[in-house]
Order: sequence, then C-alpha cells, then structure tokens
Amino acid sequence: MRKAIFLSVFLVCGVMMLSCVISSMTGTVKWFNDAKGFGFITPVSGGKDLFVHFLEISNPGCKTLAEGSKVKFDIEEGAEEPSAANVFTKL
Repeated sequence: MRKAIFLSVFLVCGVMMLSCVISSMTGTVKWFNDAKGFGFITPVSGGKDLFVHFLEISNPGCKTLAEGSKVKFDIEEGAEEPSAANVFTKL
C-alpha cells in the first residue's frame, strides 16, 4: 500500500504548529458527542481509537458523525496523539 505524507505549518495563538498527515484509512465511528463536537473512530486496520473533532468532518454541511457509520479519513500526527483529519462519511 502506498502512503502519502503531507506536512502543514500553521499559526495558533502566535505559536507555529506542525502537523503531518500520514495516510488515508477507513474506520467505524465508535461514538460522537454532538454537544461537545468530538468523538472517536476505530480504524479498520486495528490499533488505537483516534480522536476526531467536528471541524475535521469534510462532508458539506455535516457537523456530526453517527455511531457505527463507516468513514474514510487521514491520520494526522500533531503535537499530541495521532488524530483523524479530513473525515468523509462513506456514501
């Protein structure tokens, strides 16, 4: 399998942040709290569940994820734990 790596640099509160998108994957939404705007995705390939924030949902007009729904996403390495980015619900 071919892996894509993308680097991005952005400014948050005057601090430069570096994030790295490692690869594109699929998974299942473990749970998502609409009120708090975040949840977790279980990758199909196994491993640790990944944090997902509603701002990473890429479907137009979508701000939530249904528990058990199948999604496609990138894994982003940031300053802390890896998280899900560019999340699309499978159509």
